[in-house]
Amino acid sequence: MLTVKASPYAYSEEPDNTKRYDYWPDGRKRSCGVYDLRDRLLGRVIFRYDGSVERLQKYDESGNKVEESIYDAGGNLTPGIDGWAATRWRYAGRALAYQTTYDIFGTSIERKIYDERGDLVARQLHAEDDEDYGNASKLSGLAGKQAVIFYNADGNVQSSVLIDK
Repeated sequence: MLTVKASPYAYSEEPDNTKRYDYWPDGRKRSCGVYDLRDRLLGRVIFRYDGSVERLQKYDESGNKVEESIYDAGGNLTPGIDGWAATRWRYAGRALAYQTTYDIFGTSIERKIYDERGDLVARQLHAEDDEDYGNASKLSGLAGKQAVIFYNADGNVQSSVLIDK
């Protein structure tokens, strides 16, 4: 069973963001949540016991999960139990509009499209994708840290955070 202990706040390199760590019982970092000034979760980095990044989750300003990706110990996308290496969710207001899954190369596997009630109305296999995941398919390392970049709804860089490994 995983036991985590809450950590005190640690401030990121971005003045508008706060990092909060959870730890394995022996004190190694287990996860890092990144929060904005309004205490909204922007993202969470989940580490393996050896310190490598296992999973990256990103959230929008409304608290909706907008991206999740799974990595091998070398920082490359790797498939999870369901066969996808990354997933993106897009919303129309608070309602899920579509979900796209990607393989290890950043190519879309499937897109599910939902109506305004949240009901699945269509599935596209190997959907042509105007937001290819390839650009985000590798974590960037810098001096023993991982760079995590957060984008706004328009796809522009909102902020970036360096996470200690």
